[in-house]
Amino acid sequence: MATGAALARWAKEAFSATLHDLEVLLTVCLAPAGADVYIALAGDERWRADYRGELLARVATAGASSRPVFAHLAADLQSLEYDATKAIKKTLLMADWIAEVRTQDLESRFHVWAGAVRRTGEELGWLVDALAGVARASGWPDARSRELDMLADRLAHGVLPDALPLARLRARGVGRALLRRLVDGGFSDPEALRAVGREAVAAVLKHKAAMSALWAVVGGPTADSITAAVTSGGRLAESAPDEEPPEPALIVDLTSQRVTYRGHQIPTKPPHHLQRQSVLALAVLAARAGTIVAMTDLAVEMKRIGRVGTRLVAPEPREMRYRVIRPFRRALAGIVADTEIEQLVENIPGVGLRLNALGGARVVTAAR
Repeated sequence: MATGAALARWAKEAFSATLHDLEVLLTVCLAPAGADVYIALAGDERWRADYRGELLARVATAGASSRPVFAHLAADLQSLEYDATKAIKKTLLMADWIAEVRTQDLESRFHVWAGAVRRTGEELGWLVDALAGVARASGWPDARSRELDMLADRLAHGVLPDALPLARLRARGVGRALLRRLVDGGFSDPEALRAVGREAVAAVLKHKAAMSALWAVVGGPTADSITAAVTSGGRLAESAPDEEPPEPALIVDLTSQRVTYRGHQIPTKPPHHLQRQSVLALAVLAARAGTIVAMTDLAVEMKRIGRVGTRLVAPEPREMRYRVIRPFRRALAGIVADTEIEQLVENIPGVGLRLNALGGARVVTAAR
């Protein structure tokens, strides 16, 4: 609640302001939920590194010193407090992460491990994604809101805007350096890769294992083929009546808390797992596959099937979608096309969520 209020205040104040990545990053890092994103800060590091001075210098170069969040930072000595310094450190780290500074250099400079950098990017990316939703609700034009959407994606992948189309493929082993090699080689999106063929791409990538993983994804179903496979209302076309019904693509087993997609298990235990509420939400959506489920109805059904005694508050749709999709992305990277994963749970703005399970869905519940 406090985070939502903080983001709403910023969205209202920044309605007509020029957007700067540093301002957005610092805003979400200072919000309560951003403060909860863990990053190490040694006892003397905040004095020795002078993160505050570096951020203000970067802001001055960007011509954004007059923005309220930075003006307050420059004038208020409380900005030297431990929590504020951690927020500034995260802001600088993420700014360098999305600028494609080498991971080794980030580790050395900010004293964090590569895994922590990526995790921080993903968690703050969710907050920027939420901020985009708040901005839309505040009346921001779509073009400005999409800038926030792009920043959220860049935080998840750690890339510049031109590498996002390829980064979204999530091909296993194709890291930031190899993505940059492809983009600089003239391949800006999957269509460009398909157009020149595997051999030409391999000559630029120069990495056999990564090439195999990349081509497995590039050669998979495209967004158009996925869309064409879904009939109106999000339901799959029915099989011929004389065919044996195939095993559903998505199975949510509430008796064992087990979720599988196309035969691959999606973790329901740490790390990077579907949390219990996410499993319940997925079960409700799977039971109504192809149908838009209002968030209030979703909360009621989650309470019923989960046998939750307390009242469940209707979840925010973008947040719930993110929490469901994120473990699928990790578990299925390089196995299932990213376009298929991203379309699995669809947010219908102002209405609710819909499950688009290519291959159908089934929920297994305990007998009452």
